[in-house]
Amino acid sequence: MGHSISGMYAVYYANTYTDEVEAFIGIDASVPAQTKMDTWYAKPKNMSILYNVLSFAVEKTGIYRFMTELSFNETRNSIPTLSDKDAENYKALLVTVPMNKTQVNEMDCLGETVDKTINMKFPESVKVLYVLSKDNCDTMPEWEQMHKDLITNKDSKVVVIRGAHYLHLTNLQGLVREIKGFKL
Repeated sequence: MGHSISGMYAVYYANTYTDEVEAFIGIDASVPAQTKMDTWYAKPKNMSILYNVLSFAVEKTGIYRFMTELSFNETRNSIPTLSDKDAENYKALLVTVPMNKTQVNEMDCLGETVDKTINMKFPESVKVLYVLSKDNCDTMPEWEQMHKDLITNKDSKVVVIRGAHYLHLTNLQGLVREIKGFKL
């Protein structure tokens, strides 16, 4: 099971180690074809530049911490499952973890990752469940089809549920319902 960019790693792993992968559940997972979209942020080189600039801004200026403090109530309201203690921990993570060296390196290597996976689909032996964010499907009309295009197993499926990219935060109940209904 993986979220976001781990979708590209999953399709690579499933093709490289086919005997070790029975199924994959993608939570609004990235797909190599998204880099072909006609949007600025979908291009690996642009993401690398953005992460490097933001990393500098986050690390050196404290702007991100300030912006997180200002907007945290809105963020918290979008995650109905957070207890007060969890919200406190989540806020601490938000202001200390983002745009770290590992994340920046991952974006610097994104072009290479896409090059390795751009022509891959999941092997027929791998059953796939993609649970996609309705917000992303509304913003990017091709999002759902890009995921369907990676599936070769007839028992696989793509579902769209209400919520934003971080479905495990914005619609945990819907996500759990889909995962529990996924039969191997």
